[in-house]
Amino acid sequence: MDVSKKVKEYFGSALAVYLIMFALYYFTVKKYFSGPAENMSKCGVFGDMFGGFNALFSGLGFIAVAVTIYLQIEQHKRDKEESHRYQVENTFFNMLSTLREIVRDSYYEREGSDEAGDEINGPVYLKLAIKILKGKYKIELYNRQKELYEADKTLKTQYQFVDKIPLAPEAKRDAIVKVYEDFYTKHEHNLGHYFRYLYNIFKYIITSFEGRRDIAGQYIGLIQAQMSNDELGLTFYNAISKHSKNLQQQDVFRQWLDDFDFFENIDERCIFDDAFIAFFPKTHFKYKLRKDAEAGEAVKTSENGSSSQLMS
Repeated sequence: MDVSKKVKEYFGSALAVYLIMFALYYFTVKKYFSGPAENMSKCGVFGDMFGGFNALFSGLGFIAVAVTIYLQIEQHKRDKEESHRYQVENTFFNMLSTLREIVRDSYYEREGSDEAGDEINGPVYLKLAIKILKGKYKIELYNRQKELYEADKTLKTQYQFVDKIPLAPEAKRDAIVKVYEDFYTKHEHNLGHYFRYLYNIFKYIITSFEGRRDIAGQYIGLIQAQMSNDELGLTFYNAISKHSKNLQQQDVFRQWLDDFDFFENIDERCIFDDAFIAFFPKTHFKYKLRKDAEAGEAVKTSENGSSSQLMS
């Protein structure tokens, strides 16, 4: 509630009590102080009674002072909170700006090439990085299962081959963790700096608004909103690796990402297999919800069609 509104309510109530008591006093005095002289003898009794009003008005005055002090304390607390939030916001947006600079400064040189034109930077690098990771993952699946299909000569490419592999979800999750470790080693000069800084932005916001998850969630939502699909994808895979764990080997960062539904808007192309969403059990992946809804509609349509055929 606004402090000025509280002031109006408190003093409005006090004024109402005062007016009621004044009206009572006025009409009583008018009745007993006017008229025949014999009525005047009763004034002493009423004088004693209304003498108690002095204590009442003194009490109201004390309450008014106490309320004023309380409201001043509340206002000071609000001013302090606003000042703290302003400082946090200023630091937060500066940190976001630095994160953008880290992305712009990222680079990748194609292996086996000395030409300057073969170096790519910034968002273009990130888009290539997610493609490289996906390719390595498919190769890993191929290597894990190729002996089962070695005799199959009808498959033209290993990517067609991979699409037909009946690998268990647990094995797929194990494969992507293994692949990311190798991928990170080759891209650490970019990813290491980026994810350390991203972690510290999260930590700063969560500690600055400790106990205020709603406010912290608003700032974390801003982080998600300004990240590209490729950044979200790489963050997803980094979070399930050992590189996102703290000194106690705890998955604190992954837990934060899951608790704040950070990947709810992640692009489906960045999730190489639906088995991976089990890494974030609390997250509501919108692409998966849409797929499930579409699948449910397809089943319903198919069932309705079958029923119509049977009836005809």
